[in-house]
Amino acid sequence: MLEQEAIEIACDFARQNGLDIELYIKRPKKDEGIWNIYFQRKSEKYKPAPGDFFNIYIDDLTKEVQKIVHGE
Repeated sequence: MLEQEAIEIACDFARQNGLDIELYIKRPKKDEGIWNIYFQRKSEKYKPAPGDFFNIYIDDLTKEVQKIVHGE
């Protein structure tokens, strides 16, 4: 799977879970067959607070979301 496809899968999953992805910068990384798409809140109007991020993990072969981890 290409990077852009992993980002699209993660964005679709985030939207389905009620998250407004336009508020986040997306940073993809692939490690050992798992894509980790890191979403960090943009700081246009205010400095991001702790917890203003989340990660979505996607299996590279099956293209299935493994989990979402919200920041604390």
